Amino acid sequence: MKNITLIKLMSVVLFACSCAANAATCHINDVATLMSCMQYKSTYDTFQLTNDVVCGQGPGNSCCSGANSPLLDFNNFQNKILDGNGHRLTRLAQQKACPAIQVSGASNIQISNLTIDENGNVPPCGPFDGCAPTIEIVDSTDITLNGVHINDGKGNSVNAWGVNGLNFLNSSISNAGVIGLYVGHAVYRQSYRLQVRNSVFAGARANGLAIEGAGGTSPTDNVIANNVFNRNHHHGLWSDGNGGLYNGGQLYLARASNLTVANNTFGDGRCFNCSTSQIWAVEFGTANSADGMTLSNIQLSNNYIFNHLGVGFFLNPNSPVDGTLQISGNKVFGVTSLSNFTSLNLGSNNVGDAPITLSHEGLNGYELFRLNGAFHFESSWAMPNTVQEARMALSLSPRPGARRTPIYRCVQSTVAQNDFPSLDANCEGQVLHSILGYSFEPGHPGAQAFYRCRVGSDHFASWDPGCEGQVVDGPLGYAVPR
Repeated sequence: MKNITLIKLMSVVLFACSCAANAATCHINDVATLMSCMQYKSTYDTFQLTNDVVCGQGPGNSCCSGANSPLLDFNNFQNKILDGNGHRLTRLAQQKACPAIQVSGASNIQISNLTIDENGNVPPCGPFDGCAPTIEIVDSTDITLNGVHINDGKGNSVNAWGVNGLNFLNSSISNAGVIGLYVGHAVYRQSYRLQVRNSVFAGARANGLAIEGAGGTSPTDNVIANNVFNRNHHHGLWSDGNGGLYNGGQLYLARASNLTVANNTFGDGRCFNCSTSQIWAVEFGTANSADGMTLSNIQLSNNYIFNHLGVGFFLNPNSPVDGTLQISGNKVFGVTSLSNFTSLNLGSNNVGDAPITLSHEGLNGYELFRLNGAFHFESSWAMPNTVQEARMALSLSPRPGARRTPIYRCVQSTVAQNDFPSLDANCEGQVLHSILGYSFEPGHPGAQAFYRCRVGSDHFASWDPGCEGQVVDGPLGYAVPR
């Protein structure tokens, strides 16, 4: 607010005082009302966006508060709600200088229904650049992010240190500059009671989710379940000491105990600049047997891993692990190998390939090919004995203003070669094959609506809202013709 004139400053203060007297909710419709709400936040229980908010457009429109302080902070407060109400906070500048939201020394803070767009035109940070996370949570209790979507964070999109009760639910992190969600740290600030559910982690340059410190007394204390991880760790950032860059995992469990990883989907793993192109779905350990943290009482079950040029479950050499870490009941298709764990940690897992192959060395162009063969196919890859009828380019990861979950490729349980596109993670009771991509938002350059259509039990995608005279199942989203 240092660039606002005295007259404007007085008017903001008067506005804040006049609305703060007996109001439980502070309404935010621009940067000025946001600053006012933060100045008088002790007066309010709920902060609600009533409009999309854009900062960084010029003087008096800063994306930080004061000298690189967070734009919004709930430090040392209890029982506060930030409701984005489905709106978007766009930071055109200063993403590297300060968090958009900071929660420190707080309890029972709920952030919901908010998209944070960190401006993809600004290049990302490296891990040693000292860039701020988009959301920072430190030394706090019972913090919930529900329906929070972060695009193009410059460093780590979310940092959580020393948090007892972190709920990351129905949310997404897209194109994180370094790590998507970082939870730590066992040596400095251990975290407890972590719940990551029904969320999407896509396109982080390093890990989609990295846990360097999560503990509890039973595997249900920390749960990572029903999430999608795709294309994370596609870009190496840490030197391997030999002139190259380390590869890694989409999910990294460096230091953890009493944790469940279940019913997640991991797809399309490959690093494009690492010393080796191999990417793990789940990476374990620190390769440091002296760090005092044994991987223990961790259950990994019913996860689906497909199309990775690498190992499904990879244990870094010399990492401390005991027999209470168990990997069983997982389906691993089109992956170089299941694991490098010993039989002590491995139960029964389904390892192989799908009838429509998923062995593509981690590559996926996220284009939907409508192919005509024995059935119509909606494929991300060329298929033999088919004729291309249409080609639809999809987004590599969730975008602001668009549907945040993938468009899936599913196959019928009775006829494994008969596939169909679906918006349902459970494939409408059929079998998940792969991820086709993500919808663009309406108005994206060149994007057009496309639809799922049907002839009998044979589904196909079409640009025609009337499905070329066939049965209309409904819209799939927006794609760019190729």
